Formats: sequence, structure tokens, C-alpha cells
Amino acid sequence: MKRQTLLSIAFSVFAINAFAATPAHTQVAEGGPDKLIESRVAEGGSDRLLERRVAEGGSDRLLERRVAEGGSDRLIERRVAEGGSDRLIERRVAEGGSDRLIERRVAEGGSDRLIERRVAEGGSDRLIERRVAEGGSDRLIERRVAEGGSDRLIERRVA
Repeated sequence: MKRQTLLSIAFSVFAINAFAATPAHTQVAEGGPDKLIESRVAEGGSDRLLERRVAEGGSDRLLERRVAEGGSDRLIERRVAEGGSDRLIERRVAEGGSDRLIERRVAEGGSDRLIERRVAEGGSDRLIERRVAEGGSDRLIERRVAEGGSDRLIERRVA
């Protein structure tokens, strides 16, 4: 009998504790809008822990990353827009190819070449050293010969 009495008293104590009112130290309301201070999370997901600093929509990120979700803002070290029109200052190249480095001085169409070559793409202008037009009517002053052959060197004086 002693054993039965002791077991019934023990179960009674457990039952009283189970059905007792919730203690005040948990700080949780029955509806759920207030949570524990340790979690600091709202039910909608808009507020997060201070360590993360992230909104649920993705528009706000950590200060170290400085990246918007759309991709238009990048790190200051890269200085690149998503469309590709702005590049690093070291490259100085537009995406269309019309602007090149100052060292090259070449347009994409080919009409402008380096100053050292002085040649247009059509071939009508050549280097000053050659003095030859593409048609062949003008030759070097030293030869003094027209393409038709009627004029010869002054030394020969042959018609």
C-alpha cells in the first residue's frame, strides 16, 4: 500500500504542474506576436537579427557587400554597370568598339590608322616617302616617267 500511495502522490504532483498556469518568465503571449528577446524575429520576416541586417525582400544587404538585388550597383573596386557601357578607367573601352585606347588610335571602321602609317583604307593616300597614287599616273620625281611612256628621263631626251 505504501508503494501505491507514493506513486499516486507523485503522479498528482506531475499533474498539478502540467495543468498549472504558464510562468511569467517565458514572456510569450498566446497569440504569437511577441517572441522571446533572444530570437528578435517578427513573424512576417521583415526584421532579422542585428548581426545579419537582411530584409526578406533582398533589397538591403550587408554593408560589406554593397550590392542591390537588381545588379545595378556593384563594388567600388569594380566600377562596372550591368549594361556594360561603363568600364574601368584603365581599359577606356566602350562596348560598341568606337572608342579605343589612346595608344592605338584606331576606329572600328578602319578609316583612321596610326599616324606612323598615314594610310587611308581606300589606298589613295600613301606614305610621303613613296609619293605614289593608286592610279599610277604620278611616280617618283627621280624617275620622271608617266604611265603612258611619252615622257622619258631628261638624260635620254627620247620622244
